[in-house]
Amino acid sequence: MNIFYKIVILLFAAGATNALAQVVLSREMINQVFFTGNVIAFVVISWLAGAVFAFQTVGKRAAGKNAEKDLNLIAAIMPVIGAFYITAAVFIIRYFKPFLKLGPENAAPDWAAMLLCAVIFIPIAFMAFASVFSLMEALKKSKAPGFVPATIASVLAGAGAAAALYALWAVKYYPDLDVAYTMGIFNLALAYLFFRDKTMEGRWLMLTVIGALIVYLGFNMAGAKQKADEASARALYAGYTVIAQKEFPTVNFCMAKKDEEYRIYEDGTLAYKIPDTKYPMMARLAKGPRVLVINGGLTGMTDALSKNASVKEMVCVEADPYIAVVLEKVYRNYIQAAQKIDYISAHDTFSIALSVKDSGKFNTIIINPRMQGHREGKFYYSAAFRARMDSMLDKDGQIIYGANP
Repeated sequence: MNIFYKIVILLFAAGATNALAQVVLSREMINQVFFTGNVIAFVVISWLAGAVFAFQTVGKRAAGKNAEKDLNLIAAIMPVIGAFYITAAVFIIRYFKPFLKLGPENAAPDWAAMLLCAVIFIPIAFMAFASVFSLMEALKKSKAPGFVPATIASVLAGAGAAAALYALWAVKYYPDLDVAYTMGIFNLALAYLFFRDKTMEGRWLMLTVIGALIVYLGFNMAGAKQKADEASARALYAGYTVIAQKEFPTVNFCMAKKDEEYRIYEDGTLAYKIPDTKYPMMARLAKGPRVLVINGGLTGMTDALSKNASVKEMVCVEADPYIAVVLEKVYRNYIQAAQKIDYISAHDTFSIALSVKDSGKFNTIIINPRMQGHREGKFYYSAAFRARMDSMLDKDGQIIYGANP
């Protein structure tokens, strides 16, 4: 194969796998840490640090006597190491809070979250940029015309294609560990296909890649990967009885029982307690006849409102469609109320107002903010959200906010 096309394909693959790694590992980290401004800034710093280290490393090798061999070795070995590290990073993240002896109710301090970012993203950034920079140097030395535009276009195209594939397909059907593991197989296959040659170094490299592939595939034998996936996913909930747990496209869901209380977690954050003592108190404050319940309608709020004689009609909207389906299956049959109840699922928190825009005016709006500490949780207290809610209130209507679970 022409060296130009070979390198362009490898650059496309590097962009794709590293974009997927960032998305998958960020989803896992949401379960463990709040992405505050400081933490997000440190993610960026970690990637920049990895890029700087990679640039310095590749630059030294490119200027050496054996530049061609060294660049070829870097480009070949980075995907191999990355295959193992990206998969291992999923487990490192999942055991982060358990290692610190923090439960799902305890937020990790910013310093610990920043340390986790450094441990995860600096090595991944180093491997990503080392691979890209070494291929760029190889392309440059091949004297191919327009190598810089080709490099940038290939990496960006790979990243865009991977992000689209993940968002439109993979996230709906495959858990994070499966995506990370499949990326590893893809990386190892690329290393085998594109870096074979008949030199002594090439033969040793191929033996290394084949051995790595055998070890890597062995992890999936006898259900080892599935067992490790389940055990690591439940590590955060040690001391709880996990009733249901699933990765949905929009959220990581877990329903667990502790003592006589059921708790529902979204992305590692407590969303609901069942029974919740605040619901009856909020229901007594409600004024009818029409009440809008945002989140919590399926976990006890409608039941509490059914005991308020002034309430004749309820509209309940859940901000996450997947969570709404789960909660409705579990709890809807237990809700006995004479009042009319309409259940609506919004696409997300930001679509709540749109989902109920044709439901008329309300005398009371009860809001149970979800995803406390995350961007979505803060949106419930924003001026924009409050203005939308005010526009749905009848004259002399009221808004009641639920406290944290």
